[in-house]
Amino acid sequence: MPNADLLKLAGNQHGYFTTAQAEAVGVSRRALNWRTRQGLVDHVAHGLYRLGGYPPGPRDELYALQTSVPTAVFSHETALEAYGLSDVLPSTIHLIVPPTSGLKPRPGVTIHRSELARSERVLRDDLWLTTVSRTLLDCARWGTDLGQLLAAFEAGRERGMFDPSALARLGRVHPFNGRAD
Repeated sequence: MPNADLLKLAGNQHGYFTTAQAEAVGVSRRALNWRTRQGLVDHVAHGLYRLGGYPPGPRDELYALQTSVPTAVFSHETALEAYGLSDVLPSTIHLIVPPTSGLKPRPGVTIHRSELARSERVLRDDLWLTTVSRTLLDCARWGTDLGQLLAAFEAGRERGMFDPSALARLGRVHPFNGRAD
């Protein structure tokens, strides 16, 4: 039953799904257009839909982007904010995608092309984020406010978010030198 499969799929993605995902569970483009006209689904962007009436949330933009670009990992200040380690307000959404990704630049999104090891990403609140230590290193290179960075580092330590090897790695990099002890 395509409808049940689509509901399950979208429910696991905060209501979002792509045209390709709908087709994969047996919902044709024609059926999708019909559901859109009936108000059962909302057309969000090219190739991206959301179940009609799905409750909005503060991170909808991130969930929509992750559904559209499943290989992406949120990073830099976007990840820092998602971890709740800082009150920094990112001026852009930071995404790391593989170098071979065909993702094109778009307003409000900064794309970083890099290979990420599986050990450098975690799933948190249904979002793929760089690990806390990778996030802090990326923020340091990006130029995030020093006070925000050091406060985030201390908050992460207090919450036990670093294993010993991550602390040692951070301790060798400015501005965290000598703070990992």
